Amino acid sequence: MKKKRPVLQDVADLVGVTKMTVSRYLRNPEQVS
Repeated sequence: MKKKRPVLQDVADLVGVTKMTVSRYLRNPEQVS
C-alpha cells in the first residue's frame, strides 16, 4: 500500500497553525515567528 504525500493542510494540522502560515513559511521563513 502506497502512502500519500503530505499536503500543506497535513503539516498545518500537525503543528497547530493555518495552511497559509505553512505556505508563508516555505516561501519566506524569516517573516514567520
